[in-house]
Amino acid sequence: VKLTNKVMEILNIGYLYVHGRDHRYRPIIHINASVVSKNTKKYNLEDWNSATIYFIEYVIKSLLLPGQIENWVIICDFKDVSIMSLPNDFKKILGILQNNYRCRLFRMYIVNVGTFFNMIWGVIKKIIDGNTEKKIKILKAGNYTEIYDIINPSQIEKKYSGFAENLTSYFFPPTFPSEKYLTEFDKSADLFVDEEEYKKRVLFNANLVVSPYVVFSSPPSIG
Repeated sequence: VKLTNKVMEILNIGYLYVHGRDHRYRPIIHINASVVSKNTKKYNLEDWNSATIYFIEYVIKSLLLPGQIENWVIICDFKDVSIMSLPNDFKKILGILQNNYRCRLFRMYIVNVGTFFNMIWGVIKKIIDGNTEKKIKILKAGNYTEIYDIINPSQIEKKYSGFAENLTSYFFPPTFPSEKYLTEFDKSADLFVDEEEYKKRVLFNANLVVSPYVVFSSPPSIG
């Protein structure tokens, strides 16, 4: 899928965008159901598919680092949308993520859902895979506290009680509002190795892709 003018147009309406990273540098993907609902007549399914696939492939190629950062966090917002009236296009967008990009999800926060969704979720979680069920968190409208167990508030928009300004335009390319990634519970000494130790590890582990931000005196030879 190529970055056409229409794909760029769709990516900048805010239905699917990256805003920040969590405390392990996983990109945070936002999915906004109401934006899809408002634009179902403007774009067809092929348009949505093209934009979604381009976006996800961009995230994998540009925002992940094999062997080091391989997953993402999703915040899926159902504000102003009834779970019973979700457009089919939105369901198929979620299907693309589920069927084609397995094992990429670290955590999904579903926010701003109504009482009915909470009722049917009790049934759904009994029939889905246990590992998947553990990754999904349902948060009541206005209560986003659990997000900050793994995300620094500076990475999150104010509409979710974060510190970053709400995005209203220019959703693509991705936005990284702050260089503060660790939470108040993290200790950097427990998370990171120094540069020399890192260089040793990538030299002897063929499964690690070398970070582009580390300078070697001579290029490492890896598997």
